[in-house]
Amino acid sequence: MSSPSTSQTKKVDPPKWNAPPANAGFKKFVWDSDTKAFMGRTGSSWAKISLFYIVFYAFLAGFFSLMMAVFYQTINDKEPSYIGDASILRTPGLAFRPYLDMESKRHVLSYHLGEKKKIKRLANDIDTLLETYRQQNDTLYQDCATGKSGEKQCGVNVQDLEEVCKPDNQWGYADRTPIFFLKLNKMIGFVPEPLQNTTELPPSLKEYLKTNGLSVSDKVWIWCESEDEGVTLEHSSPGLPLYYYPYYFKPGYLQPLSCVRISGLPDGKEVKVTCHVWASNIPHSSKGMSTGRTVISIKVSTKKMDQ
Repeated sequence: MSSPSTSQTKKVDPPKWNAPPANAGFKKFVWDSDTKAFMGRTGSSWAKISLFYIVFYAFLAGFFSLMMAVFYQTINDKEPSYIGDASILRTPGLAFRPYLDMESKRHVLSYHLGEKKKIKRLANDIDTLLETYRQQNDTLYQDCATGKSGEKQCGVNVQDLEEVCKPDNQWGYADRTPIFFLKLNKMIGFVPEPLQNTTELPPSLKEYLKTNGLSVSDKVWIWCESEDEGVTLEHSSPGLPLYYYPYYFKPGYLQPLSCVRISGLPDGKEVKVTCHVWASNIPHSSKGMSTGRTVISIKVSTKKMDQ
């Protein structure tokens, strides 16, 4: 009689699986040795797509160049496309130098007498403006006050301005009597037309004309006023002669200048000086694009101020 089997069933281990290296997929993407593909494309595929983009971008570059060439044919480098009544800018603005402190959002020229660098910057701004005027010569410029002839530009005698606007004390910025130079912005083809009577003029300008025996219809006038108590203004050459106009794009053109010296500034108080151009075809407006006027805001202190 046979005895029951006492042997035990042996446990069989599953076959071991060796995982591929972590970067095997990336390596195969970069170079697939089976298909000879580099970064997913074979050599012929890379050649075709490269040719496509070369042709595509060459066409874009050519098209852009052609459009720019056509566009530049419509531009005149001597004058804008729209001038006079066809332009939204129909009258020139009134500008002044030196520039205000553009770092201030309120556009107020504020400084104290101890700020030597700032005072020097203001004086240098005026010197830079006048440098071109001081380089005039008889070869390129003529005195149009005695008659205008030929192709020479009309000269501007800045020495006439120095009767009031002297460069002493850094153009007055070092002793609280600052000087500002004013001018009409260049506008091609524009000719300012003088007023024919003094009805619209402020009383101070009327008195200036009467005292100096001048006629309002001879020139276009720039005149500044301040409503702040104790502030006085001295003008030099407030009248702009008409022979400087119209302006056209010609090398060497000089804009006529006027200047004003501000005296009696209160210590540490902001003062506003409003300047107007008095001409029959330059309206005064403070809305939108301000025309015919400009406002100079200045605050000077003898000691350092809290900003």
